[in-house]
Amino acid sequence: MTDEHITAYLLDELTEQETEQFEEQCFGQDEWPAELQAAEQDLIDAYLRNELTSARKRRFEERYLTTDARKARVLAAKTLHETLCPVVQPKSAWTEWLRTFLQRPLVPQTAIAILVVAVVIVIILVPRSPQTFTKIELAMSTSDRSTGPESEKVSVPLSTEALEIHLKLPEPSANTPGYRVQLENVNGPIGDLKIESQNTQFLVVTIPANRLSPGTYLLRLFNKNELVSNYLFTAEEVGRTR
Repeated sequence: MTDEHITAYLLDELTEQETEQFEEQCFGQDEWPAELQAAEQDLIDAYLRNELTSARKRRFEERYLTTDARKARVLAAKTLHETLCPVVQPKSAWTEWLRTFLQRPLVPQTAIAILVVAVVIVIILVPRSPQTFTKIELAMSTSDRSTGPESEKVSVPLSTEALEIHLKLPEPSANTPGYRVQLENVNGPIGDLKIESQNTQFLVVTIPANRLSPGTYLLRLFNKNELVSNYLFTAEEVGRTR
């Protein structure tokens, strides 16, 4: 039982005698052959990637997509393909494909529900990176208290999606690895910030706008758990900045 033989069976390309022999071979086993399931999935993937010949593509649509179960498998595979390997295609082409597919009489309502739920889960669980930033540059502070001109002022709520902070690095600072930045407020540590980029002069971190509220913030720069420097800034409500 080769993959090509299985594909020919699924596309109804075998003669009547060959089909009977194939089914006797499959149904005569205690368990459904694993190679049949693998070959069927490969056939579905080839169809979704447009790798089938025009003749086999037509037979796939006319001879394979004849049951609810098979259409549901193709729909689930397409959703998985687009989630893991998204392909940018014209909106009109995607809309037309989806409209045509869903209008086929054998597409089950459960498959449509599964597709909708999958899309909603992806939208909710996959975070979107900030697109707009308020940028500030902070110099090293000799204190960990908001006193004098050392504390930069930021108006909140931000008019952008995130605060981008450029921390001035100590000298010498030739792209030293192992830096870690911890964010604190008056109540204590909030958590570590992801280092977005770094060069010989600055280290860049971002704070989402929804994590900022009025108050004084302290950023502690560590190198291999050793405190290197402190940086201060104050978030002030719009209209109350000085």
